[in-house]
Amino acid sequence: MSGLARQLLDLIEQARRQGGADAAAAAARAATRRHPRFAPAWRFLANDLLASPDPAHLDEAVAAFREAERLQPGHPPTLVNLAVALRRAGRADDAAALLADLVQARPDFVPAWFNLGNAHHHAGRHDAAARAYRRVLELQPDHAGALRNLANALIDLRRLDDARAVLHAALALERTAARLVALARLEEQRRAPDEARALAEEALTIEPTCTEAHLLLATLERAAGHHDEAITRLQRVVDDAAAGPHRASALVQLGHALDRAGRYHEAFEAFAAGQALLEAQAPDAAARSREGCARIRSWAALIAPTARPAGSPKPTSRPPVFLVGFPRSGTTLLEQLLAAHPDFVTSVERPLLQRALAAAPPEGESLRSWPEPLATLDVAAVERIRTAYAEACAAEFGPAHRRVVDKQPLNLVYADAIDRVFPDARLLVALRDPRDVCLSCFFQDFGKDAAGHFYRLESTVDLYDAVMGHWLERRTALAMPWLEVRYEDLTDDVEGVARRVIEFTGAPWDEGVLEYAAAAARRPVSTPSYHAVTRPVYRTAVARWRAYEDRIRPFLPRLQPCLEAFGYV
Repeated sequence: MSGLARQLLDLIEQARRQGGADAAAAAARAATRRHPRFAPAWRFLANDLLASPDPAHLDEAVAAFREAERLQPGHPPTLVNLAVALRRAGRADDAAALLADLVQARPDFVPAWFNLGNAHHHAGRHDAAARAYRRVLELQPDHAGALRNLANALIDLRRLDDARAVLHAALALERTAARLVALARLEEQRRAPDEARALAEEALTIEPTCTEAHLLLATLERAAGHHDEAITRLQRVVDDAAAGPHRASALVQLGHALDRAGRYHEAFEAFAAGQALLEAQAPDAAARSREGCARIRSWAALIAPTARPAGSPKPTSRPPVFLVGFPRSGTTLLEQLLAAHPDFVTSVERPLLQRALAAAPPEGESLRSWPEPLATLDVAAVERIRTAYAEACAAEFGPAHRRVVDKQPLNLVYADAIDRVFPDARLLVALRDPRDVCLSCFFQDFGKDAAGHFYRLESTVDLYDAVMGHWLERRTALAMPWLEVRYEDLTDDVEGVARRVIEFTGAPWDEGVLEYAAAAARRPVSTPSYHAVTRPVYRTAVARWRAYEDRIRPFLPRLQPCLEAFGYV
């Protein structure tokens, strides 16, 4: 590091000690004004912005990294950090393209391969991510991040045995609490609770305060019906100041345990406290939620006047079944019924449709421009999307795959696109009492990427109103066959509803469909409702809202149109 660079870095660090991250960023900006042609000054600024928890700083970080790269072209650390900033800003494809060029130029540069894997994983290209992580491990066999992320990519690919081998290899290098917990989580997904419990307990012998081990043990206790034990354990985690960001997950789990124990008031307070902590980690979530709902509400007016392309695409021998609905409406249960049929393979929420629709906008656009491309969707564009979809399915399931059940609940908002591009497909819409749906979504820890709408009950209801209101407005305009299936009807008459669903898809009836619970028990856990669907259908989730009637009552006017339209009054 040059003398000037060291001097500037010392000034920035001094500002950080005296005034925190904002003061450090201000000092870095001042350095770029004093030395506008000095690349390290721009790198210092960009790194400070990248380290900020505020995502609003990401665009400025990208610009600063680009200026540093312009002043000092080909500087590998700058390019890697630029890619990290692009990925965090939602531009994973741009990040991957940048890093692909870098690994061509520097094939032994570990940070480039590692972050290339991260970019591919973020974009849902799990095979490509796994290849990048394996290259990291060829270069640096003890790279902890690559071992962890390779296992995660393999889990996403449903290659659980391969993931297990990777985690055992990591433990052979060093038996840490974190690695034991990672393997314990995998064993829980593999439906091996005894092995998961033993690994989590071993982690606690190494690190008695390991919050993640306690959370996993609480999950296992709840699954076994030991709710009092789970409540005691989770309360200790919540009260532990060292739990940090894990307190939010502990509170949400505590809410579920209290709910099952019939302590509904305490349960709701725990859910609300957990969601408040999660929202604090995403300061722009409320604004993004409002913007997203407003966009969905604007779509009907944009879609209605668009003309259908002349001609129809050629029918396919294996038309997909698109399984949609608001989250927590019974899509997982329907998916498992179909997965038990020998004619179908299920997507387990792979972004297949999103990848295909991204082929429609003009070059340089993104899926975020949807539904505007419907206005110019000609036959060539339709075929391009269909080809991209077929390629995505072949990549996931092999070229000779069975008929695809594409389960992505919120793809419901793309119903018009599905109708235009896949007129021979079937659209299966899962419904459930809106009061139960909204409460159930609010009661989940979906993770930062998916949960922005669900941190508050009010924003949850707002999204439900936007999505399901859009469906009510557009469903009669669709030419493709669609079928609504109510969760409550399914719990009342599994065989009757299952036969109706299979008949709707055009597949022959198969008695194996009724053995869905046993078949699901052999598959890995993948969604919050997966534990439930491995048991025979139960009605404890029906009318659950009555235990929280005082909490949902203020939102009933917003939900009334859907309550009436879907037969819940």
